[in-house]
Amino acid sequence: MSRPLPIALPNLLLVDSQTEYSITDYLCCGDKTVRRAIAARELPAVRVGNRLKVRVCDLDAWLDARTIGKAE
Repeated sequence: MSRPLPIALPNLLLVDSQTEYSITDYLCCGDKTVRRAIAARELPAVRVGNRLKVRVCDLDAWLDARTIGKAE
């Protein structure tokens, strides 16, 4: 899966080694959806200044838990 190019200073960041991506661009969803998951403690995040950062492995686990019709 190809990832979008890093966006300049978004508030929700996906951290992959030394690169940061906008989570909303990565998921093609709204900011509110991600913030609700973080507020409900479904998606682990770390606050750094005014930004929330999510590790790729945490986002992948969150997505796997919500996958509909998993192939067997």
